[in-house]
Amino acid sequence: MSLNQSATSSTPTFSNFDPSLVPWQDTLVDDVLCRYDYSKGVHEILCSGTAGCLKEDSLVQTDAGLVPIADITPQDYLLTWDASANQFSYRQGSGAFPKGKDYLYRVIGEHGEFVASANHLLLTSHHGYQRTVDLFARQLSGEVVTVPFCSNLSSDRLSWPSGGPRCFQKHAGFSGRYEAYTHQYDQQLLLASGNGQACAPLPTYALEFDPFYFFHTPERPINRIDAGLSKIVKIEKLSRKEWYWDMHVPVTNNYVAEGYIHHNSGKSLPAAHLAIRHCLDNPNTCGLIGRQSLKDLKNTLFKKIRQHLKGAIKQDGTPLVENRDYWVNRTTASFRFANGSEIIGYSWSDKDWESFGSLELSFFIIEEATENDNSYKDAYFRLLTRCGRLPHIAENWGMLLCNPDGPDHWIYEHFGLVDDEHEVEPPIDRGFDPLKHVYYSNTDDNKFLPDWYIPNLLKNMDPITAERLLRGRWVHHVGNYIYFAYNRRRQFKKEISYEFDESLPIDIAWDFNIGVGKPMSAMAGQFLPNRDEYHIGREFVIEGMRTENSCEEIADSGLLEYPVKFRLFGDATGKARSTNSNHSDWEIIERFFANYRTKDGKPLDFEIQVPTSNPPRRDRQNLVNGYCYNYLKKTRLFIYKDAPTADKGLRFTKPKKGAKFDEDDSDPWQHITTAIGYWIFANNILNERPEQRSTVV
Repeated sequence: MSLNQSATSSTPTFSNFDPSLVPWQDTLVDDVLCRYDYSKGVHEILCSGTAGCLKEDSLVQTDAGLVPIADITPQDYLLTWDASANQFSYRQGSGAFPKGKDYLYRVIGEHGEFVASANHLLLTSHHGYQRTVDLFARQLSGEVVTVPFCSNLSSDRLSWPSGGPRCFQKHAGFSGRYEAYTHQYDQQLLLASGNGQACAPLPTYALEFDPFYFFHTPERPINRIDAGLSKIVKIEKLSRKEWYWDMHVPVTNNYVAEGYIHHNSGKSLPAAHLAIRHCLDNPNTCGLIGRQSLKDLKNTLFKKIRQHLKGAIKQDGTPLVENRDYWVNRTTASFRFANGSEIIGYSWSDKDWESFGSLELSFFIIEEATENDNSYKDAYFRLLTRCGRLPHIAENWGMLLCNPDGPDHWIYEHFGLVDDEHEVEPPIDRGFDPLKHVYYSNTDDNKFLPDWYIPNLLKNMDPITAERLLRGRWVHHVGNYIYFAYNRRRQFKKEISYEFDESLPIDIAWDFNIGVGKPMSAMAGQFLPNRDEYHIGREFVIEGMRTENSCEEIADSGLLEYPVKFRLFGDATGKARSTNSNHSDWEIIERFFANYRTKDGKPLDFEIQVPTSNPPRRDRQNLVNGYCYNYLKKTRLFIYKDAPTADKGLRFTKPKKGAKFDEDDSDPWQHITTAIGYWIFANNILNERPEQRSTVV
């Protein structure tokens, strides 16, 4: 019998791990406990995925009322949205823990606000879960985002709306009219198992008060919850770094805080479980949890392990008890168990690698591993040499917990995260070492997202970006060019002039950034909605050209003689300044198009589609790459022979030296690509499909 087989034959020492967690977590735990062949050496494990969290004073709804997230314990029952049952419920969570420190974002809605990290996920009504930074980008583009919002969240017990219809002022009246109202307004009849709770979604126009009422049987009364939709009014990035907190809610993977529905995190939970399980299954062993700063370690993984121990069950069915079955040292971030095992806390901000020489370990876990750049990588390799030093312990492993970083990080090379050579295929990880394992926090694992959510993202992302943002992969872009997904053979119709379809609008987009070597650039093309394709048929790129000159060039080309509607897109900064007069660029363009008459004397039918501000460069570039070639292997952006500068720009635009997303605008062909990006980004918001706007709650 192999070592890993013998591990599975014993009765589990304790149980505190929900089997309904996302697949990658279950797989990780099963692999470490049952599948690794420990006779070959120390196994190295990388857990990679994105994460986001809330500021410490954010109020979370519990069955006892509103509690700051920093005070949430594993004993608290948290209000959570169960999409599979289409109803709210209360569930126990892991307890909250500080995750890190960063520049946070304040999200202000019509009915409330919260502060969160850039990668924190918020449930929206039209787009599923969205990162805070993505909502920030949508706001900059002028889009109005609505989110489910729960009001009347307080410590009060069950209450009924005294100002509402009389039939809803008592429990009997509510339940008696519930079915009639749900059928009248074409809503789903929602009842939980055992008739324990019900949620009646009613549109706001049906009643003169909030549209959702949630009630529970007297055996476990809960708060009244009025839920509806709330607009995001403003998002602002804060000027200084602050702590943000995280927690985990099994099964539903979300919770209600400040009235909004937030997604939770998960990388630290299986790590905490495995650390405890290893110590309890292996008497007299020693493991290590570490981070650059001991203070940060205490606020993250140490706290997660301490909370996970509460409620752990022994073989005989009784709970583990602190100061009897285990002891906690909060000063050193360490644990000691009754069977002689221990978990020690460690830090290395002083780079004192010599102190590692006395360690004898069977496992170690490094939290937020990517904060250890090349100057700190010795911490990992020193720990690796100290693991496997206990001859009576068969299972030896080291684990790194982190978010994806760039390919220049030492972790990328060490774990063999090497890209495939083919420029258009998704990169793959080469499993060249049987002792190295990579686990990704995959967006596909989130079974609470709408069916259309991930396919829509994959459609608009190039393979590289999709692998990194959705799959958690450490992948890099081929070459040093911004539009790496552009393929001239596939996309440039160098022998063909584009024939404009007179049944569709003609779109024109500008970039106004002009100067020496920076020509004003405009392009004309069409969006084919039935094929979701962009076709760029003409360009207007002339050194020294001003705004009105560009309009005249467009008119002289004969483009404005087409009997179609013209939609005008481009640089939002043109609202505030002008390149040739006291009027703004967009005022000049609007005046020109309003006064222009075709050869037969007709005015133009046109509209200006310019957001309040330009989209973030990264989002604009990612979207263009997604139309050049997406994860589904579709090309949906084409350039024709009368737009050669666009072809050159998409091939050769590169970032500024030392920058990742700022284009080098000293190249004259760069500016036409910016105009293309403004066009595609703004038009995509205008043309979202109805299924993408399905209200989640």
